[in-house]
Amino acid sequence: MGVNYGMKGDNLPTLPEVISLCKSRNITKLRLFDPNAAALAALQNSGIDVILGSYNEDLPNFAADPSSAAAWVDANVVPYAAAVNFSYIDIGNEVIPGELASFVLPAMRSIDAALRAAGISGNLHCCAGDILPAVARCLY
Repeated sequence: MGVNYGMKGDNLPTLPEVISLCKSRNITKLRLFDPNAAALAALQNSGIDVILGSYNEDLPNFAADPSSAAAWVDANVVPYAAAVNFSYIDIGNEVIPGELASFVLPAMRSIDAALRAAGISGNLHCCAGDILPAVARCLY
């Protein structure tokens, strides 16, 4: 079982409390909507699989400039890769359909290349969580 972990709100539990709650409820997967350093630090050695989201506004830069994607990976994935169980990098949030949709695939390619260049692409993949609902709308 997994959860989406949004951090925009009031009176949220502390990060260690969230990790403890997940473990106590046998939650083994967690999606972070954006790269939050404190959350990533708290998830180290937790055994929880992490889907790490990127900011929507970063998609055009990732798509146009692979060095932007590499800098993002170097800042948000590499420092935690040895101790956080990353399973996916989620490219954008609710951008398909929309004005940023055309940037998703090129951004995924840039992030994937950056992960490979950093030597951490093994079981870590890029995804776009918005694609499946968009495909379903096209099919039905």
